[in-house]
Parts: sequence; C-alpha cells; structure tokens
Amino acid sequence: MPNPPKMRDRLLDRDSSSDESGFVLVFVLILSVALFTMLTFAVTSSVGNLDNSANYSNSAQAQNSAMAGLSIATDQMTTAGLVANLPCSIAPTSMLVPKVSNTSDTYSVSIAYSDAAGSDPCTTGGSSPGPAVTPTSAVLTSTGTTAGAPLGSRRS
Repeated sequence: MPNPPKMRDRLLDRDSSSDESGFVLVFVLILSVALFTMLTFAVTSSVGNLDNSANYSNSAQAQNSAMAGLSIATDQMTTAGLVANLPCSIAPTSMLVPKVSNTSDTYSVSIAYSDAAGSDPCTTGGSSPGPAVTPTSAVLTSTGTTAGAPLGSRRS
C-alpha cells in the first residue's frame, strides 16, 4: 500500500497558477483604504455642516438684533409727538441674548430724513436731538451684531 503524501510534499507540488494565498490580504487592504476614505469624508462633511449651521444661527441672531433696532426706532418715532423730538439716530445698544449666557447682541440705527428740498434736516442746521423742519420721508438702516457673527442689516 502506497504511503500518503506528506504535507511538505503536497505544498511543494502545488500548481503555482492556482496560488491565491495573497489575494485575501490585498482585498482586505483595498477594503480598509476604501473604508478609511469614506470615514474621512464623513467626518469632514460633518464638521463643515456644523460650521455652516453655527454661521447660519449667528447670522439669524444678528438679523434679529437689527430688527429689534428697527422696532425700537419706529416706536421712538411714533411716540415722539413733536418734530423736534424725532430721533436722528439710535446709538449702539446692547441686549442680552437668552440662548447664550454672558453674551449680548448690539444694534445701531441710522435715520436719514428728507425734507421737501431733498436735504436731511438733521444734518443741515437741525437742532439736537431731532430735525429742525418737518421731514417728508425717513430711511432707517439698522445694523445688528452678535458675538462671532457677521453683521445683519435691515433697511426700512
């Protein structure tokens, strides 16, 4: 009875064209590189989205501050009573931000009146604090800022 081939003999007699011993290693390396690339893209995308979200939130808060300035300016104009009591501008004013502790938003409002002659009665001989003559129109420009955010501006 013939002796069965030994393991060493079987390994040496293998056909070299059917040798697939390195295929799994190459496949795992390619798969690892692909997964690492996808993970890197996902993390980078997430960080970018977080930054965009924070910028949008800050910009919206600055615009809300500008709207608050417009609201206060129109309220002061409505309750002024006399032309001489109309405000020519609203100084930069801070207000507490409820969503973020220890920070405040600011707004400032500039008011450009125009009289019948087309000039601004606040800047052409007007008395402080309001215009010298009755204005025919007014353009209010409000600028709001918040900590670390771009300017938000509203014009009415």
